[in-house]
Amino acid sequence: MKEAQKIELGKEIPVAILVYDNGNSMNSYTTEDYFEPEKFKDMDLVEAVTLEFSDQEIN
Repeated sequence: MKEAQKIELGKEIPVAILVYDNGNSMNSYTTEDYFEPEKFKDMDLVEAVTLEFSDQEIN
């Protein structure tokens, strides 16, 4: 993330983006791109790691 992000309960926060394609060039993506999925339209595989905070207790 480029900047600190405010935590909101129940909202996903992207912390990592992994992008794969068969090409021989390397594009750069940021976690902010998670909210613009059209940027990944020509990629072969995109994986995102997100966090979501909740006020519910896990048993």
